[in-house]
Formats: sequence, structure tokens, C-alpha cells
Amino acid sequence: MRLDKRGDHGMHAEAGKSCRKTGTQVARGARGTLGVRAVGRFSLALLALASVAVQAAPIDAGASQVSATFRQLGVPVSGKFRQIQGDVDFDPARPAAARANIEIAVQSFDLGDKDYNAEVAKKDWFDAARHPKAAFSLKQVQGNGAQLRADGVLVVKGRSMPVQFPVSIKSVAGKTHLEGRLPVSRLAFSIGEGEWKDTSLVADEVMIEFRLVVAASMPPAAAPNPSRQTESPKDSGKESRK
Repeated sequence: MRLDKRGDHGMHAEAGKSCRKTGTQVARGARGTLGVRAVGRFSLALLALASVAVQAAPIDAGASQVSATFRQLGVPVSGKFRQIQGDVDFDPARPAAARANIEIAVQSFDLGDKDYNAEVAKKDWFDAARHPKAAFSLKQVQGNGAQLRADGVLVVKGRSMPVQFPVSIKSVAGKTHLEGRLPVSRLAFSIGEGEWKDTSLVADEVMIEFRLVVAASMPPAAAPNPSRQTESPKDSGKESRK
């Protein structure tokens, strides 16, 4: 057998290069595995956060109620909106995170007389043909326990106004009731134009009273633990061989 001109030193050098190459490949593989596991943990963390969110619940339109009371020639007159819809997102443990979006069909305002109902739907009043819906968006709830204050935005006849009012929240027969009273200026929303702007005929203040009924909040589903890394059978086999 003839030795390479490099002799034993050449053979040792080649062996060293091979070992370094193998070590580099192992290190790259380890970094790749750690990267995949890091991405996996991050994804699980996002899933955990998503699962904590409380789902918005639709209101029970049959049990919910919105009414408006005003004075005409000093006499109180009340009517009810017969068509309301929306949803409420409320967790008693996190009242500040409460949200709600409610829509009301103004054509459904019922004063108990069909002629009156037809009159208030006209242009000088709700102008239901051009603005068929009024809307309320709850942006924030402040306070603790039963004494809470709501902040939101009321939209009527295309006009948007910030509003703030006290609200009470209680549980009745397995459902959550949100109740409150909100005084508003009808003239601020152009309700009652022309001769009806005269507040000696119809007072400016209108008291809106509401009761929104939704299913009681359910506890969130158990969230996955982002600190645990589930290994595939293939990975487990590798660990065993090590």
C-alpha cells in the first residue's frame, strides 16, 4: 500500500475537516429545531389570548325594550320602539371592556295611534325614509358593582352625539339585564323641525329608557398552555435514541 504524499498529517487534516463539517450541520439542525419550537410556542400564545376573549351575545329582542318619553303642551307622552336588534359583549369581571352595538328601526316607534305613528315617521320628525335606523354604540363602562356609567355614541337622523349615562347590570333568570335612562335633546338631532321647533309645544328634552336582555356571560373555554411543547412520535423517537 502506498501512502499519500501528505502522510499521516494529511489524513488527520482531512478527518478534522470532516468533523468540523458534521458539527456545523448538527448546530444548524439544532438552531432550526429551536426556531420551529419558538414559532410553535408563539402561535399557541396567540391562541391562548384569542380564547380568553368574551364572545358578543345577541340581545333578546322580545324581552328587550327601548322607549322615549317627551312632553307635549306639558303632558307626558310615551312611545316604544318595537324593532330593536344588536349584540352586547359584557364580562362582569371586566366591565371596562364592555361593548355593545344596538340598532333601532325608527319606523317602529309606537305611540298607540296609527296617525301619530305615521306623523313622527315624516321628514320633520324621524325622516324614516332617509334615516330608517337609529344606532347606539357602547364604547366604555366605568365604575364597579351595580353603580356603573356608560360612555357611547348615539346616532339619530344621521347626526352623531357622544352620550354618558348611569347603567345598572343585574342577572335575572339566567340572563343579564342592562338598564338605564338617557336624557337627550331632540333639537340636537333635528327631531321636530319647522313649527315643531317651538319648545312650548313639544319640550326639547326626551327621556330614553332601555332594558337590554342578553344571555348570561359564559366562562371562556380552557386555553392551551403555550409553555408546553407537544412532540410528534418522530421527535420522541429521536429523544429516546439519544
